[in-house]
Amino acid sequence: MTFNKTKLATWVVSNCDVQSSRRNECVQELMKYGITVDIFGKCGNKSCERGYKENNCFPRLGKEYKFYMALENSLCHDYITEKPAHGWENGMVPIIWAMGKKELAAPPGSYIDALEFETIKELAKRIKFLDKNPKEYFKYFEWRSAYNTSLSYHSSFYCYGFRKIRELTESLRLKIAVNATSAYGHSALEYWRSYFYNEKFKLYCKNCIEDRVNVTHPKQNILKLYNNIYKCDKNVS
Repeated sequence: MTFNKTKLATWVVSNCDVQSSRRNECVQELMKYGITVDIFGKCGNKSCERGYKENNCFPRLGKEYKFYMALENSLCHDYITEKPAHGWENGMVPIIWAMGKKELAAPPGSYIDALEFETIKELAKRIKFLDKNPKEYFKYFEWRSAYNTSLSYHSSFYCYGFRKIRELTESLRLKIAVNATSAYGHSALEYWRSYFYNEKFKLYCKNCIEDRVNVTHPKQNILKLYNNIYKCDKNVS
């Protein structure tokens, strides 16, 4: 891992359409508070030198940048992809914009969870603090002394995904055996894609934030998804 990095944050992105997670707006808000984010790929104004494909940009970026923006296109319960692994594999701290259970696939103390901050200003303040305090920044890499870093971190997501698919498949089989359709007449598979079981309410609730995502107050999105009983199906328990 390179210790003399001079650049702050980077993001590699090729899907330039408006995303329900408002990840583009998230980056814009960070920039308002002085966080420089260099954007590579089809949606940015930077590219890797000739001979590099998009996925091969990451090793080079890891030598120059301290943080990697791991921003999902949707904020949904248990939804997180391989994006943070681009940071872990290449010596950057991932800043994760996702509603998934990060602790199930991520090394402890290895990432910044953007949704844990009350305001985007506080997130920007944290990034600036780590930029100016190397001792605190490098604490995000202490996990490397306890984990096998010779393997791809993408594999942890694949293993987690396989376990989740198996668990959900078994659950669906049981539900289909009892009741082939949901209260709204949708198939059990379609219902699973739209709802999750909310332990707090003991109800099935919409698993994605469908109305406007809050980019100025990130933590409000967690409350919006998990504490909103009006997004739950009271006909199914």
